[in-house]
Amino acid sequence: METGKKPFDYFSKIMDEEMISNLTICSNEYFSKNYSYDETKIYKRDSLCFTYSKSKITEQEIKKFFAVSMIMGLNKIPEKELYWSKKPLYTNIIPKIISRNRYRLLNAAFKLENVDISEITDRKDKSFSKIKSFIENLQKKFLNLYPLETKLTIDEALVFFRGRSEMIFYIPKKPHKWGFKIHILAASESSYCYKFYFDKGNSENCKTLNIIKQLSFDIPSGHHIYLDNWYNSSDVSNYLILKGINLTGTINLNRKGLNKDYIDVSDNIKINITNENFNLFQYKDKRTVNILSTMGYETEYVYNDKTGKTRPDFINDYVMNMRGVDRINQNAYYYKNKFRSIKWWKRVFFYLLEVVMNNSFILFTKENQNVRMSRLKFREDIIESLLDSTKIYEENLLTRTLYKVNLQKPIMNIEKIHNLMKIGKKNKRGRCKFCSKPIKYVCKECSDEKKENLFLHPECFTKFHLERKIYL
Repeated sequence: METGKKPFDYFSKIMDEEMISNLTICSNEYFSKNYSYDETKIYKRDSLCFTYSKSKITEQEIKKFFAVSMIMGLNKIPEKELYWSKKPLYTNIIPKIISRNRYRLLNAAFKLENVDISEITDRKDKSFSKIKSFIENLQKKFLNLYPLETKLTIDEALVFFRGRSEMIFYIPKKPHKWGFKIHILAASESSYCYKFYFDKGNSENCKTLNIIKQLSFDIPSGHHIYLDNWYNSSDVSNYLILKGINLTGTINLNRKGLNKDYIDVSDNIKINITNENFNLFQYKDKRTVNILSTMGYETEYVYNDKTGKTRPDFINDYVMNMRGVDRINQNAYYYKNKFRSIKWWKRVFFYLLEVVMNNSFILFTKENQNVRMSRLKFREDIIESLLDSTKIYEENLLTRTLYKVNLQKPIMNIEKIHNLMKIGKKNKRGRCKFCSKPIKYVCKECSDEKKENLFLHPECFTKFHLERKIYL
């Protein structure tokens, strides 16, 4: 690469160390309240087999969590538990990266924000506070990292969710009819996401004019925005014209403030130029399409290379520049982590993580135009970099080597020799001091407060001693 930068460098411009550090702090606060191990309590193993742990979540484990979630999108298996199955059919790399119980704990304790909601009165604002600061941080980085293109698209994305939430929308014409609505401002050509607005469904903020104001607030004059008929109206066009922004989009003729007297230009084309700030075009092919635009289009036909047919200039311009958000949604679902969650904000987070991957790829291709790389290869490089940054390969190799030694030869210490021994059949099993699993192995040289031998699982033997720095 000419710039000498790897794909992970562009990913880390958005998901930087500061953001990962904040996620780690929030997750640890939630972890300490719910999943921190307390020696005074007796824990029951529930149906999910959560392992209560003394060790807090680290930044490296958050990176592992991201990497494993991305691997699940690449290597799709019917059930999440099967990633840790010993059957040859489900062989994959995830068990070498993280244990099943630790992943469950990370998944349960992962938190974006810990906010005091006692002072918030509105129920929807209370729910949205769980993800609000994360969204604000993302949007600041999106706007600063990539220059605004001249032609922009505003469209909606529906993040599928069928759980309980006050902010769910039902859109019957969508492939996934239930979910959270996110309005996106994206580049028409490159499909880079500049800004997005999470729709909470409030009566005032849900109005199209207010949404356009939120998304176009930072756009200077001279740009061109493309909309569909859900957003477009005479009020929206007048607002954008005052800002010096051009507009083109389909429109429903039942909107207020429209003069609908068309003049026939040809058999399939009609035009209306009587409105003050915009023109109306009508084209009839298989069905009638109405276009509102502040641009003066020619009514000549333009040849379309894909279909081999001709269509008017204003239709061709709209179709070619209205696909920015659709490409983002398309790329987000290629390698999406399909597993469900009761927590609604996790669905939104993983969708936004795919938007981060999309923007990172566009930043990479812009600065490395001579380097050919597919989105799949780009994702693979980021996963490998996330795992390399956690030194997972070295840790895994060390753990597996010591584990083999534990069952055959004792590991030397300056003062003592620590050896793992299996107790007889007549003796009762005990709980592992590290993971609380029932086990019949003990360390002869270690003892608890009652001066009895410590029960340790073979897999926990090395980890327990390394944590206490018994080995040198």
